[in-house]
Amino acid sequence: MKPSERRALEAEKRAAKEALEREKALEKKANDAQRYDGSGGGTESKSESEGERLNTDAEYRKIPKGDIEVKGDGYHREGFFGSHVRLITFIITLTLVLTVLGPWGIDMLVSRSRETWAGGNIEDGILMDADRVIALSEMGYTMTWKNLEGYSYEDSSYTKKGKTTYNHKYNFEESEMLCLEVISSQNTGSPDIVRLIDYESGEYIDIREESAREFLERLGYIE
Repeated sequence: MKPSERRALEAEKRAAKEALEREKALEKKANDAQRYDGSGGGTESKSESEGERLNTDAEYRKIPKGDIEVKGDGYHREGFFGSHVRLITFIITLTLVLTVLGPWGIDMLVSRSRETWAGGNIEDGILMDADRVIALSEMGYTMTWKNLEGYSYEDSSYTKKGKTTYNHKYNFEESEMLCLEVISSQNTGSPDIVRLIDYESGEYIDIREESAREFLERLGYIE
């Protein structure tokens, strides 16, 4: 049973009890009057009592059940603030934060976002190709960032706790499914990772440790 239905039922029982008590009181009063008058008063008093009871019931029936509020038993009808307390709390908190931080706080949040993600740009240059990646693979660990100059790449570098991780992704002429991903903590000297990825098969190799030629031949990119 819903709380509103239970409150209405309790109020209805209480009203019926009060009406019964009033009826008994009126009957007692009518009996006392009859004894006092000797005769004739009982019928009229009883009729008046029944009329009053009926009027009381009629007035009670006019009260919409949804408007009955039971007090003193821990149940009450929620007002606007009670049902929207979370929304109001959020608005107040947001207002206080913006008031305290002001434009400086907003700039700080934007700067932090830029610090966390600094990449996403495509640099001008030519696309990587199978011949070039095979030549880089044959260089092994003597390969450096300088050997990648002139090739276009997607910059996915980011900074965390003041330390930058450089992440360049070189797309291929032969296929959009190929990518040479170069990752390092510095953008000079020998990179930490030089990974040739085939997105179609999900396979990849470090071209300094394995042959890029054999990898591309096996996947059918070259003969």
